[in-house]
Amino acid sequence: MTIFFHGEKNRRWYFAENIGKSAKAKSLLFSSLLLTAANIAAMPLSISPGHPRLLTTQTAIDQLVGRLPLPPAVFPAAGGTIAFDFTAAEKNPALDGGVQLVFGELNTSNGKNGIFIRHTDADTAGTASIQVGMLQKTIGSQAARYIAQKVVDMPIGVATRIEFSWNSLAKTSSLKIGGVNMPMSLEWLRVDMNNPNSEKVNFSPDLTAFQFPGRMNEAISNFILKDAQGNTVVHYPDAVDLKLATAWFDFVRLVDLDVASLTMCPTSATPWTAPAVCNTATGHRNLLVATAQQLALAYKIKKQPAYFSAVLNYIDKLRAVPLNAGGDMSMGGRVTALGILYDWLHAELGQTVVPNDPGQANYLTAMAASIRTTIVAQAAPGGTNLLSEICGQQGMSSSAFDCAVKPVFSNWNRYAVPPQPSIANAYMAGMNFSSVYGAAAGLLAIADAPNADVLPMIDTAYSHFNEGFLAVRRDISTDGGYHSGFSYSLVDLPSRLLMWNTAVQNADDMGQVSGWLPKTIYPYIYGLRDDKSYPASGDNFVTLSTGTLVGSVALWAAAHANDGNAWNFYQEKVHAQRKSPNRYPYILEQLLWPVNTAALNAPAELELSRHFRRSGQVLMRDRWTHADATLLEFKSTSFISDNHHHLDQNSISLNYKGPLLVDSGRYDAYGSAHWANYYTRSIAHNTVIAFDGNERFQRPGSGTSKVEFSNDGGQWLGSARQAYPTLEEIQPGAINAMDGIVNYEYTPAYTYVRGNASKAYAASKLDQAHGFLRSIVYLPVPATGSLPIILSFDRVRTNAAPATFLLHTVNEPAAAVPATALGNGQYRFTHAAGDARAITIRNGGGMLIARTLLPEQAAITKVGGLDAHGQLCDQISADSAIGIGTLQPGGPTGDCRFTVRTLQPDNSYKWRNYPPKPATGPYDDSVTGDIGAWRLEVQASEAAPAGTVQYFLHALHVADNDYGSGSAGSGSAQRLVADSHTEVVLIGTQTVVAFNRDAAPSARMSWTGPPSATTVLATGLLPNSDFLLSRAATADGEQLILAQAPASSATYRSSSEGVVNIGM
Repeated sequence: MTIFFHGEKNRRWYFAENIGKSAKAKSLLFSSLLLTAANIAAMPLSISPGHPRLLTTQTAIDQLVGRLPLPPAVFPAAGGTIAFDFTAAEKNPALDGGVQLVFGELNTSNGKNGIFIRHTDADTAGTASIQVGMLQKTIGSQAARYIAQKVVDMPIGVATRIEFSWNSLAKTSSLKIGGVNMPMSLEWLRVDMNNPNSEKVNFSPDLTAFQFPGRMNEAISNFILKDAQGNTVVHYPDAVDLKLATAWFDFVRLVDLDVASLTMCPTSATPWTAPAVCNTATGHRNLLVATAQQLALAYKIKKQPAYFSAVLNYIDKLRAVPLNAGGDMSMGGRVTALGILYDWLHAELGQTVVPNDPGQANYLTAMAASIRTTIVAQAAPGGTNLLSEICGQQGMSSSAFDCAVKPVFSNWNRYAVPPQPSIANAYMAGMNFSSVYGAAAGLLAIADAPNADVLPMIDTAYSHFNEGFLAVRRDISTDGGYHSGFSYSLVDLPSRLLMWNTAVQNADDMGQVSGWLPKTIYPYIYGLRDDKSYPASGDNFVTLSTGTLVGSVALWAAAHANDGNAWNFYQEKVHAQRKSPNRYPYILEQLLWPVNTAALNAPAELELSRHFRRSGQVLMRDRWTHADATLLEFKSTSFISDNHHHLDQNSISLNYKGPLLVDSGRYDAYGSAHWANYYTRSIAHNTVIAFDGNERFQRPGSGTSKVEFSNDGGQWLGSARQAYPTLEEIQPGAINAMDGIVNYEYTPAYTYVRGNASKAYAASKLDQAHGFLRSIVYLPVPATGSLPIILSFDRVRTNAAPATFLLHTVNEPAAAVPATALGNGQYRFTHAAGDARAITIRNGGGMLIARTLLPEQAAITKVGGLDAHGQLCDQISADSAIGIGTLQPGGPTGDCRFTVRTLQPDNSYKWRNYPPKPATGPYDDSVTGDIGAWRLEVQASEAAPAGTVQYFLHALHVADNDYGSGSAGSGSAQRLVADSHTEVVLIGTQTVVAFNRDAAPSARMSWTGPPSATTVLATGLLPNSDFLLSRAATADGEQLILAQAPASSATYRSSSEGVVNIGM
């Protein structure tokens, strides 16, 4: 026996090279594939015996089959009875079809002979119009036609029995509703319907589709199918699981479409690109894997030969393309798809020989070879591959199926000489996670006796997960959030963990996920908007609560942490909001994430605001009814990075019946001119910029060269920080660390949050300790009785550059005064001294009045527009190479939506518009409702002296859209007279909110206000300190002084966040 050891630290795999001559020894070794340790004290890992073991087991599949309303082996075509108790539901136009089927199929173009029961879409108050009958399929030129039919009215919400009988020999049919005979409108079709004595047509419903498409929330119970002799063929005495049944209907329909599409794939050339399922060369990994899962599961459940033929067809196409086609994304998808098919259909594929194979290899042997060779394949010129994504910049070992040297998984020294191979700087974001998962899935599938040598690379993949990807997630997602936003936080993490849990018998709590993964559903609970979407934070594409990734996160929390809130969210906001034909994900979700509802914890009453600490996100809302909720997002991350993470520290977004304040731009392509010069930059976000013409926004180029980018005046990584940091480099005090959110406090009456984004800007421009402090107060139920009011107070200290406050909108903002065109899509509002500087923003059903209270003499400019007011802007070509880009041929156009300054050869600057690449089609998921077209820029009318503090104070009043076109007023907030260290806002006549103008916590605040303002919220105070509030009458009202005092005389005590709350 020859034993090789490969691994790191205390874990080692072992395998025997020469043990294979003994069948008994093979069985003993590989039935469990015990992954023993060289160190006896180490925890051994063992690969699960048998198949399936990737993501699921045969037991789990059998349990799912036992719940499905599957058809009998032979439908009683000669005659019989279908009967069930039916509770009709009202039509939900958002979810239900018009003529929604209840049972069977009604397809007049290419349907089958069968029985159907359906809604006719002619409901009246309290009743559902139901049609029961039989349909004959199209035969030659003879169109499909009814054999028998009857339309009846049935009560909505009341269980009523339907009983339909037929006799194909006697050619009769009958119907009972609630036990009452209902004469058929068409009892049986005759050859000549004009002659009542003509023969009845020959027909049997032998191909009845045994399926329950149904409306949402309908109920079927005590279902019985009998044959002509009265024998029971199928009986479901309890309620039919219609959620599962309707999802199964959609699932089978989807698989049937894929089966049909696979037969239409071109055969003359590769790679195939259309239909989409044919594109195994450059297709997205998610589609490649989903197709494999759906085909495999459909065959395992239905055992239809056509499905198995489609599986073989798909395998052939996965194997036929060049190994490195599509780069790491498609390569990983193909390996995962092959692994799923290999594992789930192991027995069947082992008995099937690959056509035209010289060695007469079976499919298992051929697929294993494809998995192995794809993993080690070299990249195409200019492309990517799996090997470098797993091993770093090195090749394969000459003696084992593994990296030449084990990569460094933690505490990597990026400056080591010689270089240490590692992917540690990709643990936070990047394609590596998907690539490692894909390779691991393929290798875990084939890790049986013939392929035992793949175990060392499985060890490498496991270490990447346990010590890398999951360690980063554990750190950042300690509260559930993630820095890259709603779209790229979803990386199918539950499935990736499930793979290890099912394929490795004792993976246990790898990555200590039990402590943090269940919390990752909470950003999606709190961030859900009225249209099922989420705020456009970070690189963003259409991300809906109904998606499978959101569903898997919710189900993980419910299944593994018994989280009742996660389960309710899944039930109400994920699956319940899916509309046919998109209910099919429920099938795989029920297979992979079965939830023991009896063990669920009771749902907790959730606060209306939640703070995700390391990811630096606060989500605030005023209610849980999503259709009319006001959602505010504040973001100030505790570190800075690049990949999918924007330069958006201290930014906000706002949604009420539509996006009102947006993260603007479009995720047209990673690294595009639009992405690099506008979309990811501070100027595209609702934050603060400070333009300094001497600042350079550069990234490393080839060799020692630098690549120049636009100067937006915003935040930047700089030369000292890492664009792709490691876990160690984002820790507090490390090179990429930020201060992030420094204060957070929630009560039902308010949320207070304060962020420090100073370090996100160049030290040459902003004070690094207190250069940009933003305080937000969110009042969900103001005393004015209005919708929520948000106060934003900014303290900005630049070395010289004037600061600019930004707000981004979808539609053109309006004011009570006209605006003067300045060129380059810029229009300055002509406010006079003393004018209320209020701007009205409208979108969807919502409206926002944004009032500038500071600077006192503010210059407000609206910028943007698409073909607006005759303005033209120079365009940068969307296809420009990395850098500032090149001018688009043809001259300026009316697109001024995404303008930013660019450096010219003479060191001057010009405004250029950076349009995104054109959408790829009507379903391009980068096209969202948050792209925006306008921004507001607020500056002081006169530049502040260098080094002095600049202040911005804004009141944001949320309202219902009045559907006007001009100003909707100035809101109910006004600035009060206060001491030089304090800013105070009066809302209505009763509520005062005070901010500290200084960076250090305050011991004293004073202001003058009306006697009616008895409710006070003071922020920025010394924490955990005693204060006395004194009032003195003045000619203008009252002077109030809130000052630190001895405990014996104090009337109030500040919170740990430095807040005094009086009456809120």
